[in-house]
Amino acid sequence: MENVTTTSKTEVETYVNTSVGISNRTSPVRQSYLIPWNNPHNVITQQTSDDILFVLQCIIFPIITLFGSTGNIMSLVILIQKKLRNSTGVILIAITFADLCFLITNMTRKSSCLISLIDEYAEEIYTATIFGPLFFVITSFSRVSAWLVVLVSIERVIAVTFPLKIKVWVSKQRMIMAVIVIYILTFVFLSPIAFQYKVGSMFSRRTNTTSYFISTSEFYSSYEDILTVHNEILGTVLFRYLPVFLTMLFNLIIIINLQRRSLRRKAMTSSKTDSKSEDKITRMLLIISAVCLICTTPGSLLLLVSRFVDGFEFFGKYHNIFVVFSDLSLLLSMINSSVNFIIYMVCNKQFSEAYTTIFCRCGSISTMRKHKPTMTETSKGTTITTVGSTTTNEKIPPFVPDETFTCDEISKDHIGCSPTTEDS
Repeated sequence: MENVTTTSKTEVETYVNTSVGISNRTSPVRQSYLIPWNNPHNVITQQTSDDILFVLQCIIFPIITLFGSTGNIMSLVILIQKKLRNSTGVILIAITFADLCFLITNMTRKSSCLISLIDEYAEEIYTATIFGPLFFVITSFSRVSAWLVVLVSIERVIAVTFPLKIKVWVSKQRMIMAVIVIYILTFVFLSPIAFQYKVGSMFSRRTNTTSYFISTSEFYSSYEDILTVHNEILGTVLFRYLPVFLTMLFNLIIIINLQRRSLRRKAMTSSKTDSKSEDKITRMLLIISAVCLICTTPGSLLLLVSRFVDGFEFFGKYHNIFVVFSDLSLLLSMINSSVNFIIYMVCNKQFSEAYTTIFCRCGSISTMRKHKPTMTETSKGTTITTVGSTTTNEKIPPFVPDETFTCDEISKDHIGCSPTTEDS
């Protein structure tokens, strides 16, 4: 841990701006008391920015994390069932696992907001300590998820373009290998992020306190030019822009092929059930890809704007508005990692049936037992509906009501009723 003794706040600010003053593309951490954010160029005030971030990080993020994590865990339980473990199921399992890990690790980092409500000094140490490793893990799982969506889009392109070749070209074993390759290559390529940061500390004689912050490491200082290209060019292009572009391209091909297949099916006298089933799966995966595009595109645009607008970055003059948009784009990414379970339930009959079998079995059994008809009730029902077909020798009247009704209460067109004692 690096330690610096300072005598004034100005010296602290100068040191931090020098040692940590790199783009937010690699260091999105807010230390407002170290750096003067209240400059006249900011679009919104620091207080407004802090209020928005508090609502997002302390209220909305935990709720979405709880909802999304629960849904992803249930999805994993359902998807590992034997009848769903096909080539498509393998990719969905991989996406669900990546989304679950992204939500948990992201909330672990953002829980600093909740910690600050109890002890601000503990939150300061916690944030500075966990940022480097967690930022690497969060980024990796997010990028893995993006490339897995590309993989599922490729699988669907083959399914709708070459339906007779899908089982030959796309086997479960090949999908497992493709998933493993995506996970390994992504984590290996992004691994330098984990070594670019360290915990710094500064002691102020004026306040007699030690402040902790995130600083760039000696590793980053030694290879700054290479890491800048790695982070801001290769990393952004390969794991941000390229997945978005490929997903859009493949989805367009899928939509065109689905339209052509629909027209051919209408021209035929009969349609194949297997083809319709494949189309339903394709539409479900198309929705998943579309949601991914909608939720990840704003983050990619934010990075693009930060490259062309001077000062629109974490340590820039537009810091306040930048951190708000950064957390809003993060909110969309969390939503993307949370809603796939709903899409599975709505669009996939097999998935919803498996959910009912696994999670609603106890409720269904208890309900069936509660409402299970007895032999007396069954016999009575048979007597009422099928008059004269009972096995007993007793003569059953045409209608045996449970209660005594008047002619005003039940229409004479449906039941031949006679006046009751009250009517006499």
